[in-house]
Amino acid sequence: NFSDINADGEFFLVSACKDGKPMLRNGATGDWIGTYEGHKGAVWSAVLSRDGTLAATGSADFSAIVWDAQTGVSLQTFNHNHIIKSVDLTKDKQFLFTGGAEKILRKFDLSQTNSDPFIITGHDKPIRDLVVSADSRYVFTCSDDKTLRKW
Repeated sequence: NFSDINADGEFFLVSACKDGKPMLRNGATGDWIGTYEGHKGAVWSAVLSRDGTLAATGSADFSAIVWDAQTGVSLQTFNHNHIIKSVDLTKDKQFLFTGGAEKILRKFDLSQTNSDPFIITGHDKPIRDLVVSADSRYVFTCSDDKTLRKW
């Protein structure tokens, strides 16, 4: 997942890793910048905010973590009851969406650190992937139940 190009002409990418240590890299060269340490299982999904300031990861350790993308500091951790296969952030970085083995789409308000997520159900099997639309109006999910849904 890539950030937009910044004022210095740079952009970044973040990669998910089975070793549980996602990495931030220079988008043009692929050079390693840093590693996000904190997951205890495979990281199945990793995204950057468009401006490259936040990263979010979802893991087999049943957690999603939001990171300061440039320093690697963990900002918020969201525990789940099963493996998280996909995460995405809204354009304004206000919401994090997660989906995975629980068959549930969760919407976390990043400005309300102690609030429960908004739960969206409808899939009969695990969510494989999700993406927030460019205007953040919709979330699209695909599932092992062979459906694609627009929320």
